[in-house]
Amino acid sequence: MGASVWDYRTPYTPDLAEALGTLRQQVFAANDYYWSGDDEERPGSIDELWEDEDVQEEGTHSILDINAVIGENDRDDYGTLRLLTPTETAAVFGTPEPTAADVAGLESPYDDRPRWSGHAAILYADGKPAEYLIWGHSGD
Repeated sequence: MGASVWDYRTPYTPDLAEALGTLRQQVFAANDYYWSGDDEERPGSIDELWEDEDVQEEGTHSILDINAVIGENDRDDYGTLRLLTPTETAAVFGTPEPTAADVAGLESPYDDRPRWSGHAAILYADGKPAEYLIWGHSGD
């Protein structure tokens, strides 16, 4: 099947891990992820989903493949989400405080991302954090 690039926008909260958890629950509840067991009933929880051998090997091609937030200066790793540093944010979006208009139409805001990991940037409205743009690359 190959890997997939995905992205989401979700409301800002000072705790990126909380935002990630909420987003993962929403994507799971909406069945908005790859599931190879087309004729099988979908799992009842994210933990149950990851018990499936196909999911462990192929992933879900979604935010469900990300399960931990790491620090801005940590090295991207399997299953991790990292908030871009202000310098990276400015390099990617042309400003350290991008707005929704700054990211409109971008297909892949950060092309230098490792597989099976994700990045986040804070989007601003009226000079205040409004939401996260979260994107990544996962699945086999």
